[in-house]
Amino acid sequence: MEMKQSVLRELVSGADSAEIKQGQNNVALAEQAVHTAQAELARASEDYADALTLHEQDALSAKALSDARYRKDTADEAVTAAYTRLDNSRQSLTLISQGAGQEKIAQAQAEITLTASQIRQCE
Repeated sequence: MEMKQSVLRELVSGADSAEIKQGQNNVALAEQAVHTAQAELARASEDYADALTLHEQDALSAKALSDARYRKDTADEAVTAAYTRLDNSRQSLTLISQGAGQEKIAQAQAEITLTASQIRQCE
């Protein structure tokens, strides 16, 4: 029964400051990853544009143009993935900050009530 009461106390008290700080750090890291991915995409896009111009002037092989296009596409996918990780980090921080839902708290309280009732019946 003490264990169930301890769980209830944790649910009611919500997240501690260390959990919140960790969540904030995860968001900051994800934001930095977005900025880095955007910078890499900008560079890869410029490189592809330059490669395309050179290819049109027959100064660059089709293979080199294909490689530049691949790097641009990969960088674009990295930006999408970075934004997804940022969104996940923000959602996790929100969930941590909100703490346990009322449904979980009510369930824990019901389990304590049931356990107390069972103990009384055994006595």
